[in-house]
Amino acid sequence: MDANTFAAAISSLRACGAQLAIKTPPDSSGSSVPTPLGALLTATLPKPSSFIAELSKFDGNTESFWNSVRENPDLKDKAGNLQFNVQVGIATMTHMPLVQELTRRQAAGQIKDFSDLVKYKQSDWLQLVKQSNIGVPSSVPGDGAELQANNYAKGMVNLLEDTFPTKFISRRLADPDDDEVHSVLDGNR
Repeated sequence: MDANTFAAAISSLRACGAQLAIKTPPDSSGSSVPTPLGALLTATLPKPSSFIAELSKFDGNTESFWNSVRENPDLKDKAGNLQFNVQVGIATMTHMPLVQELTRRQAAGQIKDFSDLVKYKQSDWLQLVKQSNIGVPSSVPGDGAELQANNYAKGMVNLLEDTFPTKFISRRLADPDDDEVHSVLDGNR
């Protein structure tokens, strides 16, 4: 196989991979549904395949990946929203009702970027997921909807604390209503 044939084969494989990343293969009725990644991408982009092409070149360096997305002519205008949606999608277990609500809040200026979510306390997440149109993914452990909602809210807080520890601690210290933090600090004077 010569270099041109090999390059064409690689290009074809990437195109097939892009399609499989955004839609499931057709079932026996010929229907195809978006994958979780496909749902995220189609909510943000007119041409998800451009993002998938960048993703196929991903080498493990997240910063260089998002820089290449910002430099891609098809993606540069949507790069910030795309990065936010992908990060939120991963954090929420691709729970689209919550992804859509957080995206709406970002568009309204209530959230600047993913790290701004550290301002949400467990009670805020709980209130958010208890909205009738949001809920939690069915895979969240817990006996009953109440325990599942609590587990999901706690999981969101823990994930954000682990991802942005300095920002999380700063927010907790600045919160005058955070009795848990203030009692620890008062006890260690």
